[in-house]
Amino acid sequence: MIDLHIHTTCSDGTDDPVEILKKAEAQGLTHISITDHSTVEAYFKVDDMGKYYTGRIIHGVEVEFVYRGRLVEFLGYDIDVVKMREMLEEVYIPRDDIWAIQMKEMHTKMMAAGVRFSDGILDTWDRTKHYYPTCHLHADLKKYPENRKFVPDGEDWDNGIQFFRNYISNEKSPYYIDFSQFYPTVQKAYDMIRKAGGKVFIPHIWLFGKDALCFLEEWCAKFEIDGIECFYPAFTKEQTEYLVKFCEDRGYLMSAGSDYHGMQRSNELGTKIYAEKLGWLD
Repeated sequence: MIDLHIHTTCSDGTDDPVEILKKAEAQGLTHISITDHSTVEAYFKVDDMGKYYTGRIIHGVEVEFVYRGRLVEFLGYDIDVVKMREMLEEVYIPRDDIWAIQMKEMHTKMMAAGVRFSDGILDTWDRTKHYYPTCHLHADLKKYPENRKFVPDGEDWDNGIQFFRNYISNEKSPYYIDFSQFYPTVQKAYDMIRKAGGKVFIPHIWLFGKDALCFLEEWCAKFEIDGIECFYPAFTKEQTEYLVKFCEDRGYLMSAGSDYHGMQRSNELGTKIYAEKLGWLD
């Protein structure tokens, strides 16, 4: 079994790098990649990863960028982490600064629209309960049934991550936050992975809902994409089969990942996909 999409405390996961390595070893994973959001610090936190994990580690990163108003990502594999670290530090401001601005903007816009929040909600964010500040506000608005008219879709009402993608990171939404002030363009994200000698993969494409196929076709037409994350916990059988055929028809590589974030999400570490199925890991 493998897992090529893992997050640690270096970005928005709740397990530190050593914990990830120990869990991967205990589960018998043969190949892993730590792909933190716009940082490769996990690879510098542990002097000897082989002390905790005996499988193959593929150096990775999940580079965030803004495309058509939405915050999205590319996965980069087989990267030079030293080069990538230098580029990332030049492009991104500290994550805590980004999150503080996002929470305040989200609160202001939704309050103006009539959404009800608890008094002092901006001062009560507890990362042990909600790692993302936007999820902190989402959980609070759910306390008030009258807010349901502002978030009519059931999945968006129940799921803070989906709410973020469909409302806060969607320029068609009245609660949209302009992420271009924090994140680079798609071209910049692509170029960083290439300059670090990496392979460019498109992750969890179906999470972008109505934009999914549009993004997939446009990115594949504009860039020399190496592969697609075909196997992902939230995908249906039909969605996975579509992506597998898409890769086979175009000669793309395939990847598989859990998008593990620890306690913040229900995804478990590891997939039931084996390296032989993907081929390029051999």
